[in-house]
Amino acid sequence: MKFGFPGGPRLEWYDRNPALQAIAYVIDNVSPHAETLRASYTVPTGKKAWVQTEDVFLRRRTAPTTAGLVFGKIVVVNVHLMEAAFNSAIVDTIATKDLAPQMLLQAGQSIGIYTADASTGGAIDYYITGQITEFNA
Repeated sequence: MKFGFPGGPRLEWYDRNPALQAIAYVIDNVSPHAETLRASYTVPTGKKAWVQTEDVFLRRRTAPTTAGLVFGKIVVVNVHLMEAAFNSAIVDTIATKDLAPQMLLQAGQSIGIYTADASTGGAIDYYITGQITEFNA
C-alpha cells in the first residue's frame, strides 16, 4: 500500500512560479494635497502574494507658509499598516519607517500607498515602496 498525495506533495510557495511585484510612489517636490491614493496592487485570481518589505521615507524639500501634517502610509486590505508623518516647516525634516511584515494576501486583496500634506505651500519628497512576491495559489 502506498500513502501520500496524488501527484506528490504540494510545492512550497516559493516553488510555485514566484514573481516579484513592486508597489512604489517615488517622487520629489510634491505640493500640498488632500489624502490621495498614489499606487495600488491587487492579488490576481488564482494567485497569492507575500508582502515582504515596506519602506516609507518623507522629506520636507521646501518650507511652507504654514506647516501642516504630512504623511505617507501603506494600507493593506483596508487596514492602516504603517505610516511615517511629521508636522514641521523646517527644510530637510525627515520621517521614515520600514517594516518586514511577512503577510500573506489572498486573491482579490489589495495594498495601497497614500500621501497627504496639509501645509500651506512648500513641497515634500516621497519615497514609498513595497516588495511583494506573487505565486500560484
